[in-house]
Amino acid sequence: MNIVRLHGRPFFKMCLIILEEDTEQIDRLDRANLLYLVIQKFAEEVDLSPKAVSNNEMGYIFEDLIRRFSEMSNETAGEHFTPREVIRLMVSILFDPDMKHICEPFFMAKLYDPAAGTGGMLSAGIEKAAELNENALIEVYGQELTKRPMPFASPIP
Repeated sequence: MNIVRLHGRPFFKMCLIILEEDTEQIDRLDRANLLYLVIQKFAEEVDLSPKAVSNNEMGYIFEDLIRRFSEMSNETAGEHFTPREVIRLMVSILFDPDMKHICEPFFMAKLYDPAAGTGGMLSAGIEKAAELNENALIEVYGQELTKRPMPFASPIP
């Protein structure tokens, strides 16, 4: 199972959405002829490829960005993400009754998160299933009311 695929191209889409929503800062950088330099510097010095940054690390990065944007706009960060530690606990509780079946050959299951956000719960479910049974096939489905997080979690075809 290669769950790091969850943060390849969709992470770029998520960045574009954040950039679209913060046009004031972008316009200011552009007027000062600094926008290209900022993006170029970031691209040269920060490797966010799936080889360099694990799915879990990418989740922390995105959640930190959400927290910072929430603080700037006086929103509650908890409305945007569930801490990774809580997600791991929830996945363990969810999987515990089915532990025997998950370890069986050809195990298949569907996992649904009605408040998917960044897809953290879904990716943690895939990780846990792979940890228990590397041949497990987990189909994940998520739903979200807000536009911002979903491109990050959408699967790559």
